[in-house]
Amino acid sequence: MGSPHTLIGSALVPTNSSWTPLPFYSACTLTTVHELKCMQEAKITSRHTFFGAFADGVLDKFYASVSDWECRAALKGSADAKVDPTAPTGSRRSLSDAPPALTYLMLSSAPIMQNPKIMTTLQECTPTSTFSEWPTDIPPVGLLLLLMHDNAAVRSWARNQVATYKTTPMKSEQFLPTYVDVLSQVTKAIGLFDAQLSQVGNANDISQAWETLDIHAARLVLVAFGKNFASDVWKDARSEARKLIRATLLFDLKKIATAITHLCNPDKYTEPVVVQSVRNHLWKQTYRNIHHEDEAGVAIILQVMAQISHVDSLTDSAFADVIKHSSHAKAAKEAFNSVNLALGVFRDGFSDAVSRLADFSDSTGMLRLLRQATVAQDVMTLMFSPVDDLQQAAQQVAGLALDVETRQDCFRALLSAAPNQALNGMFSFLETFNNFAQTVPEACSVSKSLALCFTDIIDVMCSSPDGLLLQDSFTTSIAAPGAAVELPKWWALMTKALSIIFVRTPRWAVYFENFAMVEWMRDALIFGRDLLGQRKVIEAGALGPKNASSGKAKLTRIGKKMVDDLQQVLQELTRWLRLTDEELLFQSFALLQSLLGCFRESNVVPSEVTLQKLQKHLDDARKKDPSRPQTRLDAPRLARLQETLSSFEDDDDEIEIISHTMPPPKASSSTIAAKRVKEEPLRPKTAKSRLPDVTQIRAPPPTKKSAAFTANDQMRLESAASLPKFTKMSKPVPSASSSKLQKPTGRPTVVESSSSESESEDEGEGLASLAKIQRTPTIKKPTERRTVKLMDVPGNGRNPALERINRRDDARRTGLRLKPDVSSLHRRVLAWDYTHSGPSPPDEDLRLQHVPDTFADINHYRRIFEPLLLSECWAQIQQSKDEPQDNYECVVVSRQYADDWTDMEGTISTSVKSDWYLTDADIVVLTCTGSPKPYLGKVQSYKAQMNGIQFSVRFLLKAQDAGPQINTTWRLAKVFSLTTLHREYAALMGLPYYDLFDTILRPDLRKKTSVSPEELRQTMSLYKLNEPQAKAILSSMVTDGFSLIQGPPGTGKTSTICGLVQLFLTRRPKPATAIHVGRASGPGDREPPKKILLCAPSNAAIDEITFRLKEGVSGAGHKDATLKVVRVGAVKSMHASIKDVSLDALVDQKLNSDPNTVIKDARSEIASLRSQLESVRERRGFKLEEIANTHDNSVKTSALEEEIKTLNKQRLTLTHQLDKLRDKQKSDGRTLDAISRRCRYDVMQEADVICSTLAGAGHELLEAFDFEMVVIDEAAQSIELSSLIPLKYRCNRCVMVGDPQQLPPTVISQEASKFLYNQSLFVRLQKRRPDAVHLLSIQYRMHPDISRLPSSLFYSSRLLDGPDMASKTQRPWHSNTRFGTYRFYNVNRGQEQAGSHHSLVNRVESQIAAALYQRLKQEFSSYDFEYKVGVVTMYRAQIGELRRTFEQRFGSEILSTVDFNTVDGFQGQEKEIIILSCVRAGPGLQNVGFLSDIRRMNVALTRAKSSLFVLGHAATLERSDATWRNIVVDARERSCLVDTDMSYFTSARDPVPSSSSIDRLSKPASKAATQPAHIPPPGLLTPQELAANRPTPLASTKGKGKAIEDDSNRESPVAAPAAPVVPQKRRQDEDDTEEPAIGSGNHAREKSQQKPRIKRPKPAAPSLFIPKKR
Repeated sequence: MGSPHTLIGSALVPTNSSWTPLPFYSACTLTTVHELKCMQEAKITSRHTFFGAFADGVLDKFYASVSDWECRAALKGSADAKVDPTAPTGSRRSLSDAPPALTYLMLSSAPIMQNPKIMTTLQECTPTSTFSEWPTDIPPVGLLLLLMHDNAAVRSWARNQVATYKTTPMKSEQFLPTYVDVLSQVTKAIGLFDAQLSQVGNANDISQAWETLDIHAARLVLVAFGKNFASDVWKDARSEARKLIRATLLFDLKKIATAITHLCNPDKYTEPVVVQSVRNHLWKQTYRNIHHEDEAGVAIILQVMAQISHVDSLTDSAFADVIKHSSHAKAAKEAFNSVNLALGVFRDGFSDAVSRLADFSDSTGMLRLLRQATVAQDVMTLMFSPVDDLQQAAQQVAGLALDVETRQDCFRALLSAAPNQALNGMFSFLETFNNFAQTVPEACSVSKSLALCFTDIIDVMCSSPDGLLLQDSFTTSIAAPGAAVELPKWWALMTKALSIIFVRTPRWAVYFENFAMVEWMRDALIFGRDLLGQRKVIEAGALGPKNASSGKAKLTRIGKKMVDDLQQVLQELTRWLRLTDEELLFQSFALLQSLLGCFRESNVVPSEVTLQKLQKHLDDARKKDPSRPQTRLDAPRLARLQETLSSFEDDDDEIEIISHTMPPPKASSSTIAAKRVKEEPLRPKTAKSRLPDVTQIRAPPPTKKSAAFTANDQMRLESAASLPKFTKMSKPVPSASSSKLQKPTGRPTVVESSSSESESEDEGEGLASLAKIQRTPTIKKPTERRTVKLMDVPGNGRNPALERINRRDDARRTGLRLKPDVSSLHRRVLAWDYTHSGPSPPDEDLRLQHVPDTFADINHYRRIFEPLLLSECWAQIQQSKDEPQDNYECVVVSRQYADDWTDMEGTISTSVKSDWYLTDADIVVLTCTGSPKPYLGKVQSYKAQMNGIQFSVRFLLKAQDAGPQINTTWRLAKVFSLTTLHREYAALMGLPYYDLFDTILRPDLRKKTSVSPEELRQTMSLYKLNEPQAKAILSSMVTDGFSLIQGPPGTGKTSTICGLVQLFLTRRPKPATAIHVGRASGPGDREPPKKILLCAPSNAAIDEITFRLKEGVSGAGHKDATLKVVRVGAVKSMHASIKDVSLDALVDQKLNSDPNTVIKDARSEIASLRSQLESVRERRGFKLEEIANTHDNSVKTSALEEEIKTLNKQRLTLTHQLDKLRDKQKSDGRTLDAISRRCRYDVMQEADVICSTLAGAGHELLEAFDFEMVVIDEAAQSIELSSLIPLKYRCNRCVMVGDPQQLPPTVISQEASKFLYNQSLFVRLQKRRPDAVHLLSIQYRMHPDISRLPSSLFYSSRLLDGPDMASKTQRPWHSNTRFGTYRFYNVNRGQEQAGSHHSLVNRVESQIAAALYQRLKQEFSSYDFEYKVGVVTMYRAQIGELRRTFEQRFGSEILSTVDFNTVDGFQGQEKEIIILSCVRAGPGLQNVGFLSDIRRMNVALTRAKSSLFVLGHAATLERSDATWRNIVVDARERSCLVDTDMSYFTSARDPVPSSSSIDRLSKPASKAATQPAHIPPPGLLTPQELAANRPTPLASTKGKGKAIEDDSNRESPVAAPAAPVVPQKRRQDEDDTEEPAIGSGNHAREKSQQKPRIKRPKPAAPSLFIPKKR
């Protein structure tokens, strides 16, 4: 073809190697615009037509020459037209003065415009008007570029010229490559502008460049996203169009973000806020045209919307004040509306576009989308959005791509699939939130979303067993910079977000109702709690598996930084202590204490600002200024906070009290503790024990006041009150570590400048009140510490410094009294070798000592009792080995370290028994087949879920012992519960701070007070008491310290206690109501009623008293006003008759009385939704498979597509419902907890009497209350440490009721019992002053023939019979010579034999007992013996033998109508007839074991009301024990000793009694003649008469039940032994929090099954509280 000699109609001709223009082209004035347009088109098209055969290199050179020649031609034309940009402004000609073709030539191609001279000409000589000669169909490409020019005049002319063109889109053949190039440059320019928007001076003018694009928006969108433009031909144009649209959409977002910023800062931006309209059409067209196969298009809109995912619609209430105070209010209001409209434009259609992709994509396609660029990051960011449409769309993408549904599952899947992008998405959202929340007037919706979502993420990342951070594979999958950088960054961003929520919420609260704020604020606190709780997991993940274990005993660099990040959280949380909502206050205080505990554990001191804020809050709370609202924190919490703050005192603050002269204060209960001989110095606690050894503080000798002491000195002294710290602390480190508390680093100690408002303003009610008090005066930088000396100040003046010291010391003492550290007990127990056997723990010399009657000091007391308690603890471990243990396979999933402790988390995937569970007081043992060593551990947490059980256990491992490793399998078994031991040990540690401390160490009971005859008579008459009972309660009411009341069997201890309670409540003052100036008094201003704490060792004993009080019984048969009685403890351990006054039942009554508190259980609904979701997934999969296999059938394809759309909508709806339901379930559960907690407090606050077991009295629920009196029933049956538990509450009066002559406390450890560990506090107090004990000397249970013997043997004949007891207990068989009232049947042929459980049996006695019962029923068949006969023995094996014998003879029904029990188990019960089997018999037997226990004898002989039948071998008993010898001799002298064998009860002929027997039987009330009956006051009813006239919960409707008598029943009848479970301390029902267990050994209390008791209906009466809604 040769060289291109002729081009474009010979317009150009070759000259050597270059090209020169023809003369007519040089003279542009002679060329028309139309010719130029055609020439440009020909120049482009000819490349592929005329010159198609030439090589590209040749053509490129040729066209470059053409462009160069065109530039020269344009410049030549400018010169000819005298358009000179360098000419003076006034004389300069514009391009409008030149031929129109000249300007058109300049704009005809991009290479021409790249010439600087051309651009200078266009800028300096800009046309002043449009060119009408130009064609109006297609603009030159350069005109589009001028729309982006930085010169406003150029842009204006270009915009006007563009406006002359038709709006018809360009045809495809006219869209030449040059337009593609220019479009690309325009897009880049827009992107550059978008990136540098903040530096541009006038964005409004530049944004006009988009107006032209709006004209062609539809066409641009079609090119960018239309399916018809998806071919390779349009690849470049499509790419550039997408870039342009993306930049345009982002620019719209920037405009709205800028407008919001200006709206929120009217003081900074004083100009009117103008919101330029967004490109509605472009947004709609973009969403509408994204095809369902266009994954890249969806990626663009995901990326765009992620930028504004945090912005919810602006609320009118929040912006009302901003708009009102704006200098351009009208413009601000318009801007506000425009912003909300724009936000609606951005969101409308977004979810539809995403759904179209989801409708027809399988998981593979969605996964491809997720793997594109930053899609995973954008999806993660959108998942946090408070806007449902955005959040659901993102969740839909993640769910389909990763085959999951719920929000939490999506988080897990995203983090697992793309850890770095997911983390970046989290970082992006948190960083945006931290900036946004501090700018806008309120950010509640986004804060709520943040709290919910990050609570889920913390669970996903950290929770056992499958938390991602617990898997090494996840932490190692985090790409550079790695987990060591990314996880601390995540932590820092979360803590900053949390602190912003704490600081900003008070301001946000003014715009909303309280109920709208409470829920999400609670979620925020729980987020903070979970965040803090997983700190060590996050730290371990950042350190990596190798470094995590190496830092087990020290604070790592990362850990230190993480704790420092909490400084601001703690500081801002202090604002929330002034909340008025009790639930939020509860959660806030709990989080605050956890944060302070974290700082203390880490040896890091909170910032000075924080400590001063907290101290100021405490000081304000103590001022009790009625003119200001008071904190809602109660005294125990304030004391706990003060104690915690005291642990952070500095070593540098030192006070030396030289002398302080004050008048002696009056003695009061609050000063008792201060007068002790041995006291604890003011120094910090350590981790080993927050309660150090108590040493003596010697008061310094008084010094004379210096003559140089002036008024100025006095002023300086008084100024000491303003110092932040006073108490000298030695080492304030509550940790085993010896390192000192570290000062916070990198944190300024000044408050933010916005926090300058005074906290002294009066707060209003509600959450909004926080807004007024959140700002603290800027605190000056602390000055150098100095020593403050308090000098002698005589007189009565107040000393503020000393008062503050005393307040802090009181708070510290309160904390040590209520919550002493018990970790030293854990250390001792967990260090033991479980495989060791023997009476003492391994490698430990306990050096047990006898319990003395008095103690020198607290150290002496602890030296005695702590080893004894440890011995008992070891005995319980040993006993558990003999019991069958349930053990389950578990897998170790993670390990963490805290000081010397190793915390292991594990899972149990196998099924467990329905009644098997763990509590945080349980000791467990882990065993493994391959490991010879078992490990003792203490349970830290336990959580049963649908997919298994999660738990954590704490171990104390030796340095060389690695312990259970991760991913290893072990067998876990529960050993025993520490609950009771915990509380006893806590009592031992806290004893120095008890009000009755001195009396406990050195018993000194006061003498019985004299009672006036008139007062005695009135009390007896009013409460229907006898004289000893009335004297006892009147004396107890006026005696400070301890009062002891001894109540032998049947003497009415329960009636006495009821009378005491009633007398106390009658005499107590009515609660006062505080009156405040300027406001009405509310419920919180009413003083709570004075209370009594009533305790007993066992559930049965406390239930009996509770029932009597509940029924309003204040004396024998007297009904009075119904008391408000609350029974605290585990409901399952309570008798059915008193469950209606249990704390749980009363709380339920309150909840049910309010319809707003009825919360529906959503578990079944959640299960249903999951089932529906699974069904939809399966159906969708089938449809996708079907549509893939369908070809050439458009009708069927279309139908399947519609079905898939429907299924996708269903799936999206169900997923959304499931998330909402789960969130609602969590929220409802928390709400119910909050309401229940409030109701629980209200019930306790309103109660008159709180009833509990001794162990249950240690529950923290009672710590909020003080008690005027503590009453302990059956006090002689509890060990001393148990009796101390209820005394930890403030009280100066304790009444102990019991009988030391009956059973002693049950102790498992035989070694401890040898040293009097089984001695009660009652007995030790009685020893010092027996004459101070009040004896209840009138019994109303036994026939005089029965009471005669125990009165003589055990009570020095001081036990008297009530009136007419012989006639009241007279029964038909008394006249029968075989039976009578009392018989000792001498079973000569009986022999003891070894039985089960290391016990004994006597089968002959069992046979005779059955024969006796059979003969009795035969001869007196008209009498109903059901539930009126008890068969008692002291040996467990004999009980089993008796049951078998009776069952063989009478059938299995006999086991439910006759009570079989040990003597220990029968204490507190009574029956018409008691058959006592002594068992011990044998030739030469000289020792009868604990049959010789005089207290067991007393119990055994005093259970019968009308007849007592003793079966024993008289000869063995006479020679083996002196007391039994007296019993046998007494029976012989009274002709009640009868030689017996089987024939005695089976022969038809009656035996011939001796004359003495005949005489005695003819006078059944002979004892009454020799022992004068005590005459009670008129109208006195005995307990038996009372039982006959009132309903009883223990009697059946047929009269077969047994009545409740004055002596409350402690144990229920013995049934077949149940499978034993983990043994508890002493009495099985003593611990309210655990399941009952059966002890073993001679001193183990035997339990029995309780037969069902039917409560008789009683007359309708007003309920104690609001009745439960039916």
